[in-house]
Amino acid sequence: MQENNNLPTSSHSSTLPLTSITLPVAEFLLETYTKRINPQYPIYSTIDVLQPFNAVFHRTAASRALLTEPSHRETYIVSLIMAISLSTAARHKQAHAQSLATGLFKTAVQHAQKMWTNDLASLQALLLAMQYAFLNPDVANLTILTGFASEACIDMAWTPKKGICDVEKLESDIMNVLYPSYTQAEDSLTLEPWIAKMEKSIEEWQRVINVAAACSEDESKRSLWDELKLYGKIGYNYVLVCLFGPCPRLPTRSRPDLLKAFAASVCVASAYHDQANSAGGHIKYVFNSCYHTFSSAIVFLETLRVCRDDFFQSYIFTEIENSPDCFATLFSATAERWPAVSRCSQELQQRLQPIKDDYTNFVFERASNAGYEMPVQNGRRDDVDDADKENLYENYYDVPYDWNVEFGFGIDDVFSNQAP
Repeated sequence: MQENNNLPTSSHSSTLPLTSITLPVAEFLLETYTKRINPQYPIYSTIDVLQPFNAVFHRTAASRALLTEPSHRETYIVSLIMAISLSTAARHKQAHAQSLATGLFKTAVQHAQKMWTNDLASLQALLLAMQYAFLNPDVANLTILTGFASEACIDMAWTPKKGICDVEKLESDIMNVLYPSYTQAEDSLTLEPWIAKMEKSIEEWQRVINVAAACSEDESKRSLWDELKLYGKIGYNYVLVCLFGPCPRLPTRSRPDLLKAFAASVCVASAYHDQANSAGGHIKYVFNSCYHTFSSAIVFLETLRVCRDDFFQSYIFTEIENSPDCFATLFSATAERWPAVSRCSQELQQRLQPIKDDYTNFVFERASNAGYEMPVQNGRRDDVDDADKENLYENYYDVPYDWNVEFGFGIDDVFSNQAP
């Protein structure tokens, strides 16, 4: 694997040293990583995490006497683990937490060149950087990082195809069949059996997850199963959006297909909103949520444009008027961690307004006809209050006096539960 020079370089003044983190906070963030994050995404073994952490935060008297500093590897690993945990554990002032995590990432970058050794350790270091970049895409080019990781796997002959996640395989098949740019549009009837097969497969995939979660009797893993069920809800509905929404091969879809994609698009946004506001330690990949939600919103808008009669007959006006809020709410919550998401919200609003105006005029015209009866409210979705917005650029690199109070970690509760 060639040296990775695509991680950003930064001056020492823009880094956040590990000494800025108090020991109780560091231990809390370590526990968050080892017990909540690493079991889901096991880049390192627990021992390989504890050793560098102890070297940084529990230095021996001998090493202090000899003025021995932690190694490049130890500082790199611990800085990124602290950054990842901080990004997922903060319950309040997430923009502030993200700015501090960015400083920790830049501290890791100072030691990155020593990590590229063309072996397993190098791949692990790259994957750890990628994991944080998915939480904060502003810090590095994800396309390049994933390319380097793939190259490293190929160099080491780690290319097993059977291990691909079922839902990713389904999504890949759908993209290959429905979304190739070179194909010509064709009649949906020729693809109906294949579409039905894909829908059945994704339903079975989600069913297996839910059954396994229900059968688990280990209460210590309950939160992990809850998170996996939420992932299953996201994956299932996003596949339905891709399967039944307009695509290059089937640019014109039937109304039943569009309505199915419409319902799934709302579920994608609401599930990602639940994930963004989940408990500390639950991973919150902002890049995935932004991309999937915006793609779902485009299908939502196209369905609203095409299926006006269906919505008019089945929903009251305020239900349709408020339904786009789920997308805006998700973008608002995600923007606290990744300010660039605000551009998605702006683009969505620009696309939404003419379609919404057209639907409003259509409704008032139809409602003015004699004999019109207002449909019963469906109540198919719960309104979600807008998240409180913070100044995204406030308090950058302002190290808090009390991390626990500042970010609502709940450290006292965590450690009191561990007392004998």
